[in-house]
Amino acid sequence: MALLVETARAAQPTERAGFEVGFITENGVEHQVSLAEAGAVLFELGIPVRRFISRKGHWHLSGLSWSATTGGHASQPFWLRWMNESGQRVAHAPDYFVRRADCSVVVIDCRPVERRKPPDVAKFVATARACAEMSWQYTLIGAADAVATANLRWLGGYRHPRHHVPATAEVLRPATNDPRPPPTRWIRHEARIGSTMSGSPLTAPFPPLRRRVAQTPMWLPR
Repeated sequence: MALLVETARAAQPTERAGFEVGFITENGVEHQVSLAEAGAVLFELGIPVRRFISRKGHWHLSGLSWSATTGGHASQPFWLRWMNESGQRVAHAPDYFVRRADCSVVVIDCRPVERRKPPDVAKFVATARACAEMSWQYTLIGAADAVATANLRWLGGYRHPRHHVPATAEVLRPATNDPRPPPTRWIRHEARIGSTMSGSPLTAPFPPLRRRVAQTPMWLPR
């Protein structure tokens, strides 16, 4: 990442001026603006510029999976286009666009080191250069830790809105404010959770599903 940042800083102004940004609004309308104009675009509200494909045997989760469980960010948020040194038109869609609570921006690409081919590295360098011009932070992430990834996927299931049951969330509010770790909180309030969920014909016969619905508010405190 340090190499990308230094390369971006060393870029000539004439190279930076050629960037264009293409994006799709939440209404499905395609737009293309200059890099300078992109600062006013709310990419986190838009539609991914690339189609996510899910198929049997997929070894990873698509960007839409994480979008559904977090919020405040966009997957494949825009196309960054420019001319390379050979005069060829190049395009790259960063993996994520994140807007922090303080309105600062982070653009993220994910690619394991062993899978970064020279053309890919050139795109990452150009993206870092464009982000530096916009005062956006650019981060290139390698392979994620296997344990951390497994935990995030597990937590993602509990965070999904489809598991949120308002009545259960209200009962669990004391557990949400409990300072102890989530598993301990759940065990302490299990009796209350069971009484709340026992009248549901959908969840009562399936303890794992009942537990998932009950834990959702613990990951989304209000």
